Amino acid sequence: MDHRIRAAALLVDGSRVLLVCHRDASGRTWWVPPGGGLNDRDESVFDTVVREVYEETGLTITVGRIAYLREFREASAETHHFEVFMAVDSWSGELTLEHLDPADADYTMVQEARWVERDELPGITVWPERLYEPGFWTDAAQGFPEVRYLGSQRDDA
Repeated sequence: MDHRIRAAALLVDGSRVLLVCHRDASGRTWWVPPGGGLNDRDESVFDTVVREVYEETGLTITVGRIAYLREFREASAETHHFEVFMAVDSWSGELTLEHLDPADADYTMVQEARWVERDELPGITVWPERLYEPGFWTDAAQGFPEVRYLGSQRDDA
């Protein structure tokens, strides 16, 4: 079993959240906060999230604090993912996919980065599922005051 650390950013602006749409080879589509895996160039998960947000959205961010922790055991890929979701204090720039690295595995999967309104969320597949819950919006309004463990999930492969 491989292990992967993923860092993702929670950018919330009023009633909308920044999400990135992915589509796999089978056509399955899902949305996640921008982020990605820790690599050899990164000194920390904080470096990872800054780099990944820029690559996937073109935005430069200032990271605040860790908001959520989540585990996902992807049996189909024999990988145990540990995810760190971080609150973002500020951001600048314009949304673009121009900074995606063609050598990156996600290059063909990332379809779009955009602000998604809260009332749009029930119509799309979003990970983590916490984003569907009223508690996410309460946490965001309060500045993500404490670290929350979102649990461990497993695919059915």
